[in-house]
Amino acid sequence: MRLYILIASLWLAITHTVFANTLSVDDFGQLPDVSQVILSADGKKLASIVRVDLPNQKGQAVQLIDLATQKSELLLFTDNSSMFLNFLFWKDNKTLLVNVYSPTERVVSGLNKGTNRRVKGREIYLLTINSETKKVSEVFSKKFLSKFSYLPMDRASIVDTLWNDPDHILIQMASINYDTPSGPPLVYKVNINTQ
Repeated sequence: MRLYILIASLWLAITHTVFANTLSVDDFGQLPDVSQVILSADGKKLASIVRVDLPNQKGQAVQLIDLATQKSELLLFTDNSSMFLNFLFWKDNKTLLVNVYSPTERVVSGLNKGTNRRVKGREIYLLTINSETKKVSEVFSKKFLSKFSYLPMDRASIVDTLWNDPDHILIQMASINYDTPSGPPLVYKVNINTQ
């Protein structure tokens, strides 16, 4: 019986403490401090998306921690005004793939000839970060993307990271040969080093 009284007393004390600290609406609207924590396959590096909240700098960053040395560094920063970090994962032990998006506005031709309308949306694309050289680059070069008559909004649908092939990944994207965004998708084998 004493055990039940002790447990009930502890439960009341804990719940009173928890509910005494109320959360504001702003607490719910903040970005998480840390998200997307992923370990490299060899277990030597830890990558994550972290919230940056300094007096002169606010946004998100990709953080890399070398677990052997405990050295931490920010590899990519965004103030969340033109680019947003969506998620990240390892291609191999040195290359991070970062899915990002940017707000966009495009002019789309209407069904009737000569009618155009503005459409707001998101361009989703993929960045690579070499964790050794710290180089950040887009997966698709501007030269390759200039071949499209209609630039695909989603350029980050990875089909396979090709773990055994350090230079390539497979990405599903709209076909180069179609003038509309609704053309059938193709799978492209992309060299992430030379694009």
